[in-house]
Amino acid sequence: MSTCTVDFASRACCTLSALYKIHCQLIHLHGQRPETLISTCEQTIMSTPPNTRRIVTSHNEDGQACIQIDSKQQWHDIPSLGAKVATIYIIEDGLPTKDNNSSIDGAERELDPNNLNLLPKGPGANTGATLLCPGGVTPMHRSSSQDYNILVEGELILMMEDGSETHIKTPGDVVVMKGGLHAWKNPSTTNWAHWVTVLVSAEPVEVDGQPLSVMSV
Repeated sequence: MSTCTVDFASRACCTLSALYKIHCQLIHLHGQRPETLISTCEQTIMSTPPNTRRIVTSHNEDGQACIQIDSKQQWHDIPSLGAKVATIYIIEDGLPTKDNNSSIDGAERELDPNNLNLLPKGPGANTGATLLCPGGVTPMHRSSSQDYNILVEGELILMMEDGSETHIKTPGDVVVMKGGLHAWKNPSTTNWAHWVTVLVSAEPVEVDGQPLSVMSV
């Protein structure tokens, strides 16, 4: 099996599939009158929602990281915009950030080596992108964070501590990683896997009253 170096902290911007579809439709309809534009966008987007999944991890009664939810994303219409939206995951016990009033380039901020260089040294978030070579496998690892992983291109196998393996193969599939010990594998022999991750600082998972430590094995 081939191996490669994985840069968990490489930076990239997320793409929004709904906006991309609207943009493509606007190009296709260039020259049409505005009143016909929205109605045609509605018909195009509403008729072809992506068959993407929402995967959320947890821990079982033995304290092992596992899959809790694996379901299709639920899309809701916004007819006035010719769009659909899907809620992935909501947390209510943190933020807001003051970063909107800062001129510092967030990509230049230091990451914490004690948290696998995945999170800032203080409470915060890190948005990054990963490219994994054909046949590549990451180490099993766990950070004190809650991670939102969005598949952009290719396919991945999510390997959890309890031994389960989940095949992720549709661009737009999302994995919400809640402090679990896990690894990623690219099952393709020809194509790279590409995904974007938003990591948010979080308290470590506790099992029997004891916090699970950050680790990479």
